[in-house]
Amino acid sequence: MDRNHFISVVIFTIVLALVPHWINAKTVAGVGEYDFGADITENDSCDKALTKAEADAIERAFGVTVGATDWEMCDNETCDFRQMSWIETHGHVVEIKNINKVILENPRRCRVSIVADVEQTPTLQPNFTLDVELDRTQYKAGDYLTMDLDPSKSMYIAVFNWTEDYGFVLMVNKKIFNKTQLPDDPRIQWRTFLNDDQPSEEMMVVLASDMQMNFKMKYTDKEFIMISQKLAKMGVLVRKISFTIIP
Repeated sequence: MDRNHFISVVIFTIVLALVPHWINAKTVAGVGEYDFGADITENDSCDKALTKAEADAIERAFGVTVGATDWEMCDNETCDFRQMSWIETHGHVVEIKNINKVILENPRRCRVSIVADVEQTPTLQPNFTLDVELDRTQYKAGDYLTMDLDPSKSMYIAVFNWTEDYGFVLMVNKKIFNKTQLPDDPRIQWRTFLNDDQPSEEMMVVLASDMQMNFKMKYTDKEFIMISQKLAKMGVLVRKISFTIIP
């Protein structure tokens, strides 16, 4: 190879390395709406509508994966089958190029329309497996809850409890080496409770990785879903189990 050809190859390689990641982004429109009134302000409604508009833009560009978990909630005579849905997008918003907010009536709601650059996120597959089970799927308030983990190898895990009132709360963040029952500290017990006399539909989410993960103690639904989806694209395993607490 002569010197001039070598220089052209090097320059071409450098140019490729400097191509911005958003060069493969798609420009799409998205629309979201959210009601507001006594329980939610106009600003909060528009923030939630914007989140829906971003999700709509990603779905239009790349589609979504919809997962669902069934559970059975029973009283003394009848059982009611319910379902909790979990929607995973296949991309993220790189840049919002245009945004328009409109307040609509009957019912009062905020509609947000955007034009955004969205990019598909490649997914890395985890090189391990993890089986997760709760000791049961329905608890009476005051019952103690345990979780069994069966990893294919040693790994770092983070366990979150989701409730409608509190969002995602971190319960455990540690490394496990083999079959483990949580909580594994004899000084700690996971006891279920209710804020009122209404059943609570909740979920445990386990994140597992080859590398140690750092989290804060509490996340909103929006924060956690964004974080977990990004981690899943990086090869972090996500396991979800729904359960019910009854009076």
